[in-house]
Amino acid sequence: MHGDGLSSIEISLMELEENPDDMNIIDSIFRPFHTIKGVSGFVNLNNINKLAHRAESLLDKARSKEIIIQNKIIDIILEAFSLKILTKFTIHNYKRNNFAAILK
Repeated sequence: MHGDGLSSIEISLMELEENPDDMNIIDSIFRPFHTIKGVSGFVNLNNINKLAHRAESLLDKARSKEIIIQNKIIDIILEAFSLKILTKFTIHNYKRNNFAAILK
């Protein structure tokens, strides 16, 4: 397992393919999705919030052993992760533009 955060999700997803029952890996993927769900909700990025919530829900079901991680689930989470990178950029620009408006 390789640290926490967005930068480690891809590596953790590859590790999860090999070890679908490893709760440490699942947790390391869950945490960044939980964070981005909260942040995107706070700044009203509703579509991103819904996607993050769905990915988080899948991971939470895996944590509670309601589902077994399979390649299809990993593909869904990887797709959500790709949008997370866009989200990070969007939130950064949102904050910068919002502060610029306040200063005018």
